[in-house]
Amino acid sequence: MASSNALQERQIVLMEAMNRRLESIQEGQKKLEETNAALRKENDLLKTQLERQQSTSQSRRFNRKQSRTSVEIPSDLAKRFRFIYKKMVEKKMTQGFIVTEDSLSERNQSLFQKVREILRKEHGGENCPWTDLQMEAQFNRYFKTVKERNHWIERGTNDKHKEVCRRTRRLSSKLERRLSGYERIEEKLTLQEKKTYDDVLYLEYMSSEESDYEDEEDPITGETVKRLVGYATRKLPWERTRLTNLKCKLDKVHVQNLTPHARQLFKPRHVGGVSSRPRPGGPSWAVRQPPADE
Repeated sequence: MASSNALQERQIVLMEAMNRRLESIQEGQKKLEETNAALRKENDLLKTQLERQQSTSQSRRFNRKQSRTSVEIPSDLAKRFRFIYKKMVEKKMTQGFIVTEDSLSERNQSLFQKVREILRKEHGGENCPWTDLQMEAQFNRYFKTVKERNHWIERGTNDKHKEVCRRTRRLSSKLERRLSGYERIEEKLTLQEKKTYDDVLYLEYMSSEESDYEDEEDPITGETVKRLVGYATRKLPWERTRLTNLKCKLDKVHVQNLTPHARQLFKPRHVGGVSSRPRPGGPSWAVRQPPADE
C-alpha cells in the first residue's frame, strides 16, 4: 500500500513538472512571437521610411531635372525684352499684347516678331547671343505676366496681388535655400534624421518675411529714399523649438557655402511680429498641438 502511494505521488510530481515545463515552453513561444511581431513592425516602419526617402529624393531629382531641361531665359534677355516692349508701347508703336487673344494669335505673334527683330539688330544680328527658343520662351512668360497683371488691375486688386506674389517668391526662395543646405548634409544623416527633415521641408513650415526698410538721404538729389536693409521674419506661434533649431541649422549651412560676394549681398533676418498662418497637420515634435477645447 505504501509502495502504491509513493508511486502515485511520484507520478503527480512528474506531471506537475511536465506541466510547468509545458507552461514555460508556451510562455517562451509567446514571448518569441511578441518579439517577432515587434521586429516585423520595426522592419515595416524602416521600409516605409526608406521608400518615402527614396520617393522624396526622386521627386527632388525629377524637379531639378525638369528645371535643367526647360528653356533657360538669361536675365539680360528678359530685361531687354521688357524694355523694348515698354518703349514700343510708350511711343505708340504698338498697343501692346492683346491679352483677350491667345499668345499665338496673329497680332500677338506679329508684335513678338518686331521685338525679336529689334533684339537681333541690337545684339549682332546672326551673332545674337540669344536663340529663337529663348526669345520665344521670354515672350510667352512676359505675355502671361501682362495678361495676369491686367486681370488684377481690372479687379482693383493689383497691389494686393503684387504683395502676395512677393511673399510667395520669398517663401519659395527660403525653402530652396534650406533644401540646398539639406542636400549638403544629407549624406551624413541617419535614416531617422533624414525622415525628420523630409517631414518639414515644405512651404507650410516656412515663416513669412516682410521687407525691412530704412530711410536715407540720396546724396545727389537730397531726397529721402527707402533702402532695403533686411527682412523681418514673422514667428510661427505653433512652431516648436526643435523645428526652429533644425531650420536655423540649414540656414547656417546655406550661408557658409555662399561665395564671399553672395554672402555680402545676403540680407540679414530678424524676428518681427507673429504669423497668422494656420497650424499644419505635422508631427508633434515640430508642431504644437491645439488645446483639447479648440
